[in-house]
Amino acid sequence: MTDQTMEIDLSSGSREQIRERLRDWLNVDAPISDAALMAVMNHRGYATKLGAMRNHANAVMHLLDHPPAIPAHLLPSAPTHSSRELMAKAGGSLVRWMRDGARQVDSETRDRRWQACMSCPQLADPPQNLAYAAASLISAEKKICRLCGCNVRAKGRFPHETCPSEDTDRPGYSRWGELLDIDAHKSGM
Repeated sequence: MTDQTMEIDLSSGSREQIRERLRDWLNVDAPISDAALMAVMNHRGYATKLGAMRNHANAVMHLLDHPPAIPAHLLPSAPTHSSRELMAKAGGSLVRWMRDGARQVDSETRDRRWQACMSCPQLADPPQNLAYAAASLISAEKKICRLCGCNVRAKGRFPHETCPSEDTDRPGYSRWGELLDIDAHKSGM
């Protein structure tokens, strides 16, 4: 997107290159979240506000910390997950959880994971399919991860589960702040 008030190119280069150009243009040292970057690239009004406020550090930081939600159709597409695949993953996770003593993570870890998921640009409403209909009987929370297809509330409770999304500010770590599971990351699971 190129806006008259934005004197930088947001249409070419990697996400990290665009993020770096945006940080330089806004004159901020703080990291720019995926949600803020997606909002700048897809929401003209938000980009215009940032441009207008770029000489006001507190206003820029407030805008970066509170980006508008981006409609799902504008987010990068992720692979779709079949009901069969999702049921197999859920069943495997349940077996592993039971084998490990049916433990759950402590409340601090669960809350940290939950907050990361809730601010992730990959957070989505589930599609209409059998697996998600069955999951809705178990969990009141319906939000899923576009990358792995999992119910984020349920997944974050299990010690053996991992986040598939790399933290853009900490390479090698997931958005949950945990070491990234490289094998799962490569396979997209």
